[in-house]
Amino acid sequence: VDAVRATRAAGRQVVAVGSNAVLSANGYLNGAINLSQSTNQLVVGIYDSAGQLVKQMDMGPQSKGTIPFAWDGIKDNGDNAQSGLYQIKAMANLGGTPQAMDTYVAASVDSVMLDPTSQQIMLNTSNGEAIKMSDVKQIM
Repeated sequence: VDAVRATRAAGRQVVAVGSNAVLSANGYLNGAINLSQSTNQLVVGIYDSAGQLVKQMDMGPQSKGTIPFAWDGIKDNGDNAQSGLYQIKAMANLGGTPQAMDTYVAASVDSVMLDPTSQQIMLNTSNGEAIKMSDVKQIM
């Protein structure tokens, strides 16, 4: 079943566990946060290749579950960000303590392969990562 899903993913976008995402030439970066419980404060940070925070998105209070987000490529200083690879970090206030949350990012699937060591199906993506098919949340 995973092999069939993997072959369907080639050339398409997937949303999968990860923290690296590509800001496309059309200026959008999409993803989601997996909240383990409700929070009164969710913040998503977008970092450039030098590790500098370029955009902070205050998403306010959120309920437990998968919370989608989109970045239009405009930095906090109002400038347009260059297309390329960015790192996503999410923090949620859980019981008064900030905690890192799992992030899901959208990426284009360039190719599919079988890992010779683990025998797991892997997707090679546009963000330079090879992800396990089992980590894919959605094929778009």
